[in-house]
Amino acid sequence: MSSSSECRRLLMFRSFTINVTLVLVLKFHVLVVDELRTNFNTGRTKSYEWRFSQLQNISRMLRNKENCITEALYQDLSKPELEAFLVYILVVRCRITFKSVCQI
Repeated sequence: MSSSSECRRLLMFRSFTINVTLVLVLKFHVLVVDELRTNFNTGRTKSYEWRFSQLQNISRMLRNKENCITEALYQDLSKPELEAFLVYILVVRCRITFKSVCQI
């Protein structure tokens, strides 16, 4: 068998494999979206107010437990205090504040 026909067969097989993979991913995506939609339509999801209050509670907890969190990050991951504060506390609090401001 010639090398060009082998290459052609390999390319066809790869193309088939990619197409099958894409079809499977799309079908999985459709299933996930359908499941999420079904769950949402049951009314079991939480209200906007509940979610907003949870974000506020997380922000308050980060502020109140800042020293404990930075200490744990240092002990567990050797993160310096400034890095722990900037990356793991302040960024989350800023994102919560930004979400709160954007929703008003």
